[in-house]
Amino acid sequence: TFAPSRRPARPLAAPAESPSTSSTRASGRHAESTHRTPLPDGQTLPVGALAADVWTEFVVPRGAEAVWTYADGLTAGHPAVTRHRHGEGTAWYVSTRLGAEGLDALLGCAIEDARVAPRADLPRDVEVVRRAGASGTFLFAVNHTATDAKVPLDAPGTELLTGERAAGRLAVPAGAVRVVRLDG
Repeated sequence: TFAPSRRPARPLAAPAESPSTSSTRASGRHAESTHRTPLPDGQTLPVGALAADVWTEFVVPRGAEAVWTYADGLTAGHPAVTRHRHGEGTAWYVSTRLGAEGLDALLGCAIEDARVAPRADLPRDVEVVRRAGASGTFLFAVNHTATDAKVPLDAPGTELLTGERAAGRLAVPAGAVRVVRLDG
């Protein structure tokens, strides 16, 4: 997770072509980075209406499409974010550090692109993962906040860290983890 940047923002613009000199490969042969350029303290670059800071990379898409490009600075017109579709999957490459707003926008695009529907009934900043295997189905809940949260359960089960039965809604205290082995 990236913390919101305290540095002024640098905007991104529309995609453009860029030449390559020497390259370091990223995401296979789908995006090539010529070199990483650190940004001076306090300097940011615009990525559309978003901001990039800390570093930028010159990227040449090789079969990938430029999603966002830098709007100014040494990397103006070069891709900041690329996407490459292959088979049923998609690879994304980010050539900078995005602030919280940019990261939210990027993840929103990736989620929409993957046609994954987020669950609106889950509390924000509580990580919930469901895993199933030969030994059963487990729900993991990690509360990354300073306040208690409740996570809806699709099925009852046993919370493995406390040994208590859980049904309906699982209480996850601030900063705590809960693991439920779901019945059935």
